[in-house]
Amino acid sequence: MQSDIAIELRPFNNIAPNIGFFTYGEIYHNEKDDKNALLSMSMTILALSEQDGTIKYVDKDLQNEDSEKNFKTNKHFLVLEALTHLSNTVIQELEEAKRQLKEQANRDYLTGLYNRRYFNEIAQELIYISKREQKPLSVIMLDIDKFKNINDTYGHSAGDDVIKVLANTLIETVRASDVISRYGGEEFALLLPFTDLDGAAKIAEKIRKNVENKKIITYDGQIIQFTVSIGVASMKKTDKNIEQALNRADDALYTAKENGRNRVVIDE
Repeated sequence: MQSDIAIELRPFNNIAPNIGFFTYGEIYHNEKDDKNALLSMSMTILALSEQDGTIKYVDKDLQNEDSEKNFKTNKHFLVLEALTHLSNTVIQELEEAKRQLKEQANRDYLTGLYNRRYFNEIAQELIYISKREQKPLSVIMLDIDKFKNINDTYGHSAGDDVIKVLANTLIETVRASDVISRYGGEEFALLLPFTDLDGAAKIAEKIRKNVENKKIITYDGQIIQFTVSIGVASMKKTDKNIEQALNRADDALYTAKENGRNRVVIDE
């Protein structure tokens, strides 16, 4: 508010050689109009003079500068408005960057699915909702059959492609309310809210069939087909955390592998 301060101090030039001042102002952002405005501004002036009596001083230039005190056209206020807008924009961008970093920290780099840590966080919330609403909560554990053979035969790049195809197949097959996670390596875990054991088994079988029908063509024209083994379990009233249900689903998964792979086994 440089020119406004100069206008206010000018009368003191003929009164006192020593003057000082401080100002205080408040800016607010009007969300409705998306505009910044000056809420208030105060200036305190201290002048020291040895002259006696009252000194009358009129600055004719003040009359010509009244228009500059209109904060909507004052060039210094316009600069301040621009700086405030810049500050608001930077804050918004920082918040968005913070949100994106948090989201990236919760995602698997290869598939874009939730990682194991975030999966466990969501699980605790879903367990709470399941108990509060007295609704079932089921889990699925699945693993790519003979994944090492795929890597050894076609290379690790092809192995990554298999993992990504499986991730996309899971997204296409399950419901939007279901939570999918790359739990580690070629192992995936799913949370199925409000789904009992029979319902989870049907979803698991649908996943198995969809994966079995997928074909991947390598850069040199080779065709890769793969299968998955799946274990299914439901949360029990005695379970204190999701790990207990996942362990039962994992046991069912290894039973599926031991019995020939490419099958669904349910924890009874």
